[in-house]
Amino acid sequence: SWSIHQVHNFTSCQQYLNDNTTTNKYPNLIEKRFDPTSLLIQNNFTSKEIDWLRHWDRTNPTNKARYVHKKHVAARLSDVFRILLAKGNDDDEGTMAYLDLDMFPIYQKKNMYLQSPNVAVPFWSDIANGGLEIQNSGFCFTTKQLDYLIIQMKSIINSKGNEQNYELYTELGPTLFQKSIQTLSSLAHTRLLFTTTNSDSSSQKVITKLNSSVSYYWLHLDGQFRGPNSSHGTDQLRNAMKQVFQYA
Repeated sequence: SWSIHQVHNFTSCQQYLNDNTTTNKYPNLIEKRFDPTSLLIQNNFTSKEIDWLRHWDRTNPTNKARYVHKKHVAARLSDVFRILLAKGNDDDEGTMAYLDLDMFPIYQKKNMYLQSPNVAVPFWSDIANGGLEIQNSGFCFTTKQLDYLIIQMKSIINSKGNEQNYELYTELGPTLFQKSIQTLSSLAHTRLLFTTTNSDSSSQKVITKLNSSVSYYWLHLDGQFRGPNSSHGTDQLRNAMKQVFQYA
């Protein structure tokens, strides 16, 4: 009842998921499917709330110049479902953690990411002015923490009413985490693992940043790195990433 484009923008990887050779080429890639409606009901979403989410892609913002609603429907749905899947799915065993594909754990002791709740906190280019962002790449949240995030998420959704207009695509993602982190920390000890991000495409500048006195636990190769380094094809991006990972 939900199209694949409603749940997530799979246009770039769907061809690989449909390719039978993918599992042979990438043996660690496992595709799992779930019923979005059942997952929402399981987490006490009302029929009205579910209907709003299902029709986000059909909502017409009242001020198109101000809102970027339709452009980021897939990202916003992803923000919702990643929290619900972290809590667990009745149709599957265990829970799932979320990690953006441009986020890389670089701390050698992997238990740092798994021993207790943690969330990535990127430094942006204006570090001198204290520019931080709370990312929603998080692991091992407790049930109480996830319940709190779900309550806050539902509150934001209900505050939009029937219009369901979202001024920022981050409202149910990084913005939600930023406003919740103090409460999350009070519910359970939560590590804030600092992350380096990039304001340019230079591999050498990324390496210099990793070599600074700041202890980084994640490497975030964001769009400002990936974009310019893929302007001449995937080989260019592959070589740029190799330079970084040979150091990291």
